[in-house]
Amino acid sequence: MNKILVEKLVNHLRNKDRILLFGENSKIKVISMTFSSQKKCYILDLKLIVDQPELCEESYPDGLYHLVEFAFNFMNRNKKVIIISSLEII
Repeated sequence: MNKILVEKLVNHLRNKDRILLFGENSKIKVISMTFSSQKKCYILDLKLIVDQPELCEESYPDGLYHLVEFAFNFMNRNKKVIIISSLEII
């Protein structure tokens, strides 16, 4: 699976939800993506880039996990996803 595809799906598939949760200029960047054959899951290292950090107080990290999980379900990937995330304020 391609990390660029995942990044585009996460950012654009539920665009209205992303804007509602993290703000108009928010963006989710996939730093790395690997599949753990031992745990049978994908491990994603994500960076959430926002300019309105006050919106993230209630929605981060659960909202981010929801967006990623929706993108994986859309691609028919029923594997578990582990997210390692960081927050960057611009």
